Amino acid sequence: MDQNLQIFILNKKRIKALSILEYALLIVIVVGALVAMQLYLKRSIAGYWRESIDTFGFGMQYEPHLTNK
Repeated sequence: MDQNLQIFILNKKRIKALSILEYALLIVIVVGALVAMQLYLKRSIAGYWRESIDTFGFGMQYEPHLTNK
């Protein structure tokens, strides 16, 4: 009976260790995906800002000789 208890405890520890390993692997994959998407996120935010700012100038850029002094 003592040997069966030891086997049960060892199996329980292995299952817990595998669960921790799986969660760690999942976190690594999610962080890796976010790092890989970082450039796309930056460009999409910059494009959104550019589009919203262009609506104020009607698509025209700054021209220094046309401004009032």
